[in-house]
Amino acid sequence: MSQSAAALAKEGLPKGSELLDLGPHRLRDLDREEHIFQLVSPDLPRAFPPIRTLRARHDNVPSETAAFIGRERECAELGSLLLDPGVRLVTVTGAGGCGKTRLAMHVSGDCVEKFADGVCFVSLAAITDLDLVAPAIAQALHIREGGESPIREVLCDYLRDKSLLLVLDNFEQVTEAAPLVAELIDESQVTALVTSREPLRLYGEREYLLPVLEVPKLADLDSVSLAAASRLFVDRARAADPRFELTERNARPIAAICRRLDGLPLAIELAAARIRLLSPEAMLDRLESSLDLLTGGARDLPERQRTMRAAIEWSDTLLDDSERALFRSLGVFSGGFTIDAAEEVCAQDANNDVLSGIASLLSKSLLHHHEPRRTEGRFRMLETVREYALDRLESAGEMSLKRERHATWALHLAERARVEVHGPGQLESLARCEDEHDNFRAALAWFAEGDAERGLRLAVALAPFWRLHSHLAEGRRWLAHGLAAAVAPTDVDFRGEALLWSGLLAARAADDVRAKELLEQADGVAAEVGDRALRGRARSGLGWLAITRGSISDGVSNCREAVELL
Repeated sequence: MSQSAAALAKEGLPKGSELLDLGPHRLRDLDREEHIFQLVSPDLPRAFPPIRTLRARHDNVPSETAAFIGRERECAELGSLLLDPGVRLVTVTGAGGCGKTRLAMHVSGDCVEKFADGVCFVSLAAITDLDLVAPAIAQALHIREGGESPIREVLCDYLRDKSLLLVLDNFEQVTEAAPLVAELIDESQVTALVTSREPLRLYGEREYLLPVLEVPKLADLDSVSLAAASRLFVDRARAADPRFELTERNARPIAAICRRLDGLPLAIELAAARIRLLSPEAMLDRLESSLDLLTGGARDLPERQRTMRAAIEWSDTLLDDSERALFRSLGVFSGGFTIDAAEEVCAQDANNDVLSGIASLLSKSLLHHHEPRRTEGRFRMLETVREYALDRLESAGEMSLKRERHATWALHLAERARVEVHGPGQLESLARCEDEHDNFRAALAWFAEGDAERGLRLAVALAPFWRLHSHLAEGRRWLAHGLAAAVAPTDVDFRGEALLWSGLLAARAADDVRAKELLEQADGVAAEVGDRALRGRARSGLGWLAITRGSISDGVSNCREAVELL
């Protein structure tokens, strides 16, 4: 059935029945996709052949904003592995900054036509909670949480008949979620491409260790013009300064720079971005000095990670004081940021000239444009660079201050969105919340460390977004944490709001017993403080919950009482 039919049918489903979200499909004579649902009942078969609709390919692979240099052999090898019928899981491993994500994006983009259902790209860069991995995959596939079935089961059902390439980027942060990947592969026909700093260690996994770029073997012009590492340096240098040319004179220092940076793509890009300020000869002198200084530092790091850190550290030392302060402050943003957000959180640290600072950091490759879902531009740091920025923030003794500012900004944004989501700007507000979801998670984690009341405020403000965009498991967990931590909040009414939204999210997730308990608790708190509006909303929730469970008379009674209270 269609989404409209499912909405009408949901309130009259027989006990034990539910609607299974089969995702978007193209129907004949319609010019856009339609969400399709299947009725699942104990008295009906659950498994059916694939729906006979016009197949719509997934293709959410981020677009490449710069030329893809080198890696011809790696692209061919990885592409061949992914198209091998006997291979279901490929993990691209390598050090931070070696180009795992770029390679996965490039190869998966070439594979869209090779898989009948296309490619689904899932970024896990901002995910550290294992329980959020399955919802993140579901969101990328346009599958919304809800219903009695666990999200893992819903994913397996949805993917069972799909010929799809599932790309899971930055998996090293959630390696303990590897069994989920194994389950998805075992229960479906998907092929998984994973990027991680270490393999998943699953049966049947093919690890593809990504080497560094080829560096020039000799320092002559021909060798430098052919080696992948120096080609990347020249391309990025030209992007920074269109007048730059590879010559006999600068070929030798460019070759030396690429060797000193071990052929690491991110390190080379950071160096090339400084070409307008430093000649290759001067750049090499400074870079060698920075690397020499590093040898007295973190000796427990692998050599390539030490080189990567040195490259970022070298770029950091070339910033002026205001740029350096802005750079480390921007590290508190998770999943990207807008200029407005940066100005609100970081203006005091950049002499109120955040816009110029961002432009400068962009030109130095310490920031990148983030492909926006909305018209407003977003920026982000690569995770390796962000790790360094946060380390600098900690060393400067500013971590607590900046995280507090960031969390306060996130709270104000969420509370504005809570009002906007009920008005004419609903879609825009929800899209902004989705863009900032990783920042909200970071703020919730900060409040969880010592400010339970504001953590509960933020969770309540986000509850309408969580409900409408089906982040049900995550929303319920944060609300439950806030209620448990805020034993005696100063505002009792606020506790009632948290109980109300906890109940509404539980109802949306088909956890009817818990939903009824929470809504009754919210009603009790509202009665205690004399909040008629809160009581009315709690009664309304109880009414609809009763109706969907078949208790019509109880439901009507509660709804009539809600009308009077409201």
